[in-house]
Amino acid sequence: MVEIIVTGYGRFATGMASAPEFILGEQPCVETVDFTSLADTD
Repeated sequence: MVEIIVTGYGRFATGMASAPEFILGEQPCVETVDFTSLADTD
C-alpha cells in the first residue's frame, strides 16, 4: 500500500487533506505534517 504525505506551512497540509476526506471519507494512507515557525519574531 502506498502512503501519501502532505506537508505545508501553517495549516496548509491539513486543509489540503480535508477536502478529499470530506468527499471520500477517512483515508488511512494519508498523513499530514504542518510546519510552524519556532522562531520568536519579537
